[in-house]
Amino acid sequence: MKIVEGFIKLHREGLDLLKDSPPAFLLLVLIALRAKRADPAYSIYKLKANEAFIGDYGTIGLTRSQYRTAIEKLEKQGLVKFQTNTKGTIATLISTTLLDINAEPGETDDKKPSSSRLAAIEQPTIDQVTAILSPSEKPSKLSMENQGEQPTEKPTNGHQIAFSSPRDSQPVASKSPLTKKEEKEEEKRAAAAFSQTFYKCLEGLDLSDQEKYSLMRFGESRVAHAVEFVKRKQDVDSVIGMLTWVCQQPVLPELPREKRKNLTPQQKLAWEYNQFLSSNGYAAQAKQNEEKIPNDRMVILEQGQPMPITLNHPLQILQEDFRKSKEEILKSQRIVRGLQGDKL
Repeated sequence: MKIVEGFIKLHREGLDLLKDSPPAFLLLVLIALRAKRADPAYSIYKLKANEAFIGDYGTIGLTRSQYRTAIEKLEKQGLVKFQTNTKGTIATLISTTLLDINAEPGETDDKKPSSSRLAAIEQPTIDQVTAILSPSEKPSKLSMENQGEQPTEKPTNGHQIAFSSPRDSQPVASKSPLTKKEEKEEEKRAAAAFSQTFYKCLEGLDLSDQEKYSLMRFGESRVAHAVEFVKRKQDVDSVIGMLTWVCQQPVLPELPREKRKNLTPQQKLAWEYNQFLSSNGYAAQAKQNEEKIPNDRMVILEQGQPMPITLNHPLQILQEDFRKSKEEILKSQRIVRGLQGDKL
């Protein structure tokens, strides 16, 4: 595995994930190490910032079952989003709660410039400031009589006022009060600065600044899960009420079924396997899968035990899982029939 120069920031909360699920922690670290910090000029897999190509779970010592469980864990915690294509699986970091790769999204994104980019804006030098404040023409020499006199309040034509910090003995002129128009402009700028502190996942929702602020007491990944829950839920009376309810749950509720007009290839393959279960004595399990498959989840039989999986995997992996499961079911049925024949 190629090691990319640089480092990632691991928050201490990552120890909780390590204790809860070591495979999920290992997979999250692998994704963070491989994820792009910025949109590359060229990428074989068409990756963008925060995205990484995965699938070789053996690299970090995981089995296929552990790999599936780790993906489900990271998705449920709102840390990583997974999507598949014909070449494999692309993982996208959607939260910096545990790991931060200091990503720099492309300039084409509709986002505010980062502080590092703002710092890169060229500032005028001291010489340039002096040149701006200095008069365009040198004043004529004052006569000996006028040198002891105080300067007039208004500058002469062609000259600018020389600015200098007042001495301790000199009174400081008080600022003139703001007009109503200026007060409104100040309020708008303050509100804009305040709104930048909200979670980015709250953008696009019809929420007031006060309602957004009330959600800041929850973790960003928890709020992001609640936002996705509300988007999939229908007939929500109070958006802020539903968001708050989801965030307050000890265990985040499963996302509602997302209606899709067309089945994905993975879902078609899952329905075929589910029909096999129903036809070979596992009708109850097949009935449960009917509600799970539209949400890209299901349960298969592995070594005689139910094994929950996600359908967000390449077709090759799912085909291999379904093939092995079918062979085990048919083999167990042959053994049962053989034992029944011996008894007869």
